[in-house]
Amino acid sequence: MPGPTTGMVRDLSSQVDFLRHHSGYRPVRTEARLATWRLLSLRRRPVIVNFRDLGFRLELPAEWRGMSKLAYVFREDAEPELRRLGVVVPPGGTAIDVGAHYGDYTLALSRLVGSYGRVVAVEPLRHALEVLHRNVALNQCSNVTVEPVGLGRDPGRAVLHLHADPSRATLGELEQDDGSESIEVTTLDHVVHRAGLQRVDFIKLDIEGGEYDALEGGRSAIVRHQPVIQFEHQPGAAERLGHSGTVVWELLAELGYGFAALSDSGRLRRVDGPGRWGPNYFAIPDRRSDLVDGPA
Repeated sequence: MPGPTTGMVRDLSSQVDFLRHHSGYRPVRTEARLATWRLLSLRRRPVIVNFRDLGFRLELPAEWRGMSKLAYVFREDAEPELRRLGVVVPPGGTAIDVGAHYGDYTLALSRLVGSYGRVVAVEPLRHALEVLHRNVALNQCSNVTVEPVGLGRDPGRAVLHLHADPSRATLGELEQDDGSESIEVTTLDHVVHRAGLQRVDFIKLDIEGGEYDALEGGRSAIVRHQPVIQFEHQPGAAERLGHSGTVVWELLAELGYGFAALSDSGRLRRVDGPGRWGPNYFAIPDRRSDLVDGPA
């Protein structure tokens, strides 16, 4: 019978195979960091990682699955969009990070908008909120406001289903969840009003299938401010909430948005719908069409 060491080696091997498809994969560095992270996760030792190029430090809970592992292994390259936010977020601007989790986007946005800008981080998950608050304090981000709520069409309460991957909690029911939390739900329009935002330049939206309901609850703010919106295309998660897999695209097109994706060259390229560029896409209002090059 294989011992625990054999099982760990097999686990690492399968993860290496998975990470080889990531754009930030570098054989020696990636695999060395992955092995180190496996040991840290077994010992449950959180670490603080320096995202030097983006100008912040990030506390990462020692979790084998999820965002912590990707951030530890790939740092600034965990999501290619992190390095490109300066293209769509102006200094002195206002950004809303919906599904802030541990705060990598929140902190990157805080540095970009600067002392004259504002960032609102929206995160309902109790464990993630604790880490998010520590990361905001660690980086002395006085321009960040944290909203401990979920977003939907209407205010109320909802059940947040927890996933074995801590970054994938969802309002949609899972075949097998790791528990649940009752959370407060409000609307994007209310968050904008409560924060007293006079402008909204950018919204990042990653809430495991709840994107459509959050946008419906933010129609007034979106129409008024016409922000660039980065959203994650998650058709399976959307379907668990009773929506079609393309409902976010349909709603944003109705509101006058075109679409773009980050190409391999690091440029925003126009796309007509989801394809090989996912999972993150950008919805671009007509007034910001200068941000986008020709078709991908």
